[in-house]
Amino acid sequence: MKPRYFIGAEMLGWIFNNQVNDNYMHSLDKDTNFQYYHEYCRLFLANTVLLSQLRELFNERNELSGRFNKLERKGDEIKRGVKGEDDRKKRFRRTAS
Repeated sequence: MKPRYFIGAEMLGWIFNNQVNDNYMHSLDKDTNFQYYHEYCRLFLANTVLLSQLRELFNERNELSGRFNKLERKGDEIKRGVKGEDDRKKRFRRTAS
């Protein structure tokens, strides 16, 4: 199963390395406030991406856990020979007139 993440390691590296024009960066190397701000922006962006991926994985885990539990219940019902509630068809009856 291919992960659904649209930002891979290569893309993150490109974003972090190309946020600011390199010539502009070199001219401001002595300005420590700018360096700290640049590092803050880089870490903020990385944190945002990681949190979104974490939420996505959490939702996927819950979905798979629900599917697993449903299959496990069906397996237990088959072993016991009990017909599950999901297998029953609803009967559509006309009302008496």
